[in-house]
Amino acid sequence: MSSTPRTLLVVPCYNEADRLDLPAFRACVARDPSVAFLFVNDGSSDATLARLRELEAGNREAFGVLDLARNSGKAEAVRAGLGVAFKSNADYVGYWDADL
Repeated sequence: MSSTPRTLLVVPCYNEADRLDLPAFRACVARDPSVAFLFVNDGSSDATLARLRELEAGNREAFGVLDLARNSGKAEAVRAGLGVAFKSNADYVGYWDADL
């Protein structure tokens, strides 16, 4: 994410490759470009990171990925993501579950 979004939502992800609804996330930012997502890969052992990188590569303004090397749990993934989000200078920061 190279520009500052108005709203930045942190999405913790652990082994979500089969459940991530990438078209829904793309549709969300198409409807409202002031919203961006920071996905936190929490040490997934499936293809989650690859799917998130695919999403990020398609629109770096709206999608970012923070990759945690090992699984630390949802709370730590949210905490790590919020730490990055608060440094982004977004007007609003929150978190959203990966399953929408």
